[in-house]
Amino acid sequence: MSQPTVGDEEHPAVEADRERAYGIGRLMAFSDGVFAIAITLLVLNVPVPDIARPETASRLPAALGDTGPRLVTFALSFFLVGFYWIRHHELFKELLEADVWLLWLNLVVLFFVCLLPFSAGVVGRYFSTVVAAEMYAVNLAAIALSFATLNIYVSRGRLVRHPAGTIRELFSRGFLWPLVVVGLVMVLAPLRLTIAYVLGATLMAAVSVYTAVPQAVRSAPRAGAGTGLLRFDRIAGRMTLHADAGSSELFRARFVGPEPMVTVAGNRVSIEDASVGWRKWRPHSADVALNTSIPWRLEVRSGVANFTADLRGLRLSAVSLAGGSYRLDLRLPHPSGTVPVQLRDGSVKVSIRRPASVPLRANFRDGAARVQFDGRRHGWRQAPIESPGYDQAADRYEVDFGGGVTELTIRPDKGQLRR
Repeated sequence: MSQPTVGDEEHPAVEADRERAYGIGRLMAFSDGVFAIAITLLVLNVPVPDIARPETASRLPAALGDTGPRLVTFALSFFLVGFYWIRHHELFKELLEADVWLLWLNLVVLFFVCLLPFSAGVVGRYFSTVVAAEMYAVNLAAIALSFATLNIYVSRGRLVRHPAGTIRELFSRGFLWPLVVVGLVMVLAPLRLTIAYVLGATLMAAVSVYTAVPQAVRSAPRAGAGTGLLRFDRIAGRMTLHADAGSSELFRARFVGPEPMVTVAGNRVSIEDASVGWRKWRPHSADVALNTSIPWRLEVRSGVANFTADLRGLRLSAVSLAGGSYRLDLRLPHPSGTVPVQLRDGSVKVSIRRPASVPLRANFRDGAARVQFDGRRHGWRQAPIESPGYDQAADRYEVDFGGGVTELTIRPDKGQLRR
């Protein structure tokens, strides 16, 4: 019998990846099975009318009308279970690892999903009873709350690739909206039950449409060692930008919402939102990672509402933002020479963090209302303000504000030391 050799042994990292994939696969298979059984059991609450054959023609229309409330409850429950199955699918396809707490939280979600056929049966049989409606609403609230808790856990524990931890992100992904709808139904049910049912079903349908947002990932290979250009134009929603030191690609972008038009020519990347106005009401976001092996120039041409750019690790040649911004958060890398940063057309809230001991000068064309520079607070400011040693420094930042600024904070990034 041959003895196993070192070459025959599986690498520990490969074995760990296989065990992780096996565990996640079992979790998703079990969850899908529970969702499938629960959504199937719902139809058992809609009985087929039992009418003697001679009386079928005369009594069947009325008997079918009597099943109307149960059919409505079945339809609503079916699409609610489908709604959470879609959300569950979208969340778990991003899953990187499953621990024991995740298993238990997922089990709680599945418990309340399994309970839905029972509560739907109660409300279908006692459709005009407030207690039945509120019991059904409580079941839906428990599903929504447990699912939101599951999402917060995997986000805070970094168990998914793209976590959503803020309350705003939880709403945009549809985890917390059902709680609002259920609360409204419970308030209206004692007053007017029919209105509560109709409004609840309508709002849940609207939430499902609003949060059913497409996602896309785009990337391109690096073309030589020339300077890269990243240009944003008419991007709606939230934008995040960061460096990816481990990537061999020129960039990798993840879009949530209607996909923008991405054009690549050499190391020049243009991302433009070409969606028509009626599609802009849905959630939008763009997350872009840049290769760190080449220098970059950044341009935003038509303003942005919420822009977070963690540029640490990049070689930055220039930043230009036109069209104004509402909330802008820049974390600047170590500069080489004098790096210009131009913010035109006005901004509301701007936060700039630069590496510690790297000087910066801020120029104001139309003034700034509230300025905090290196811990010192200033009122209205129109004269330039700069760090000590700016004129003598070889590596520095010069920031030009072409429009007014409502609130500006500039401070050293203590996490970055001078190279």
